[in-house]
Amino acid sequence: MKTRSRLLASALILFVSLTAARAINPQKKYTYTPKDFGIEYVEDSVVTSDGYRINIWNLPGTGENGRPVLIACADAGNMGQWLGIGATLCFLGYDVWMFDWRGFGGSQDFATDRDMLYHSEYLRDFGAVLEHVAVIRDRPVDVLAFS
Repeated sequence: MKTRSRLLASALILFVSLTAARAINPQKKYTYTPKDFGIEYVEDSVVTSDGYRINIWNLPGTGENGRPVLIACADAGNMGQWLGIGATLCFLGYDVWMFDWRGFGGSQDFATDRDMLYHSEYLRDFGAVLEHVAVIRDRPVDVLAFS
């Protein structure tokens, strides 16, 4: 009986985990912004090749390094929830760039299928932001991406 209960509990946990892992979970409202922590930043946007406006934050580093780093956040929440990592890199002197995927945070709304793990349109978002940063900074851009 104990073995059967454990197997049933394990199967239930696995099912819930796999179901949660499949879903995209965009959030429009920011939990935090750089302003909440007194961090200097510039809010900007870029338009993708298919016409979607993508919201961007730039946290300019003050160190000699100043190397641009683009943070591509995971498919849940928005860039405000990744601000701790962005702020840390900024304080270390990096020129930090963060963005929201279409349908997330301050980016333009998008009909997200929450049962999908990824939308191919997100590649356009990433490409547009990466090109924007590379053109503005005129140097290679490091990427820190999460899934």
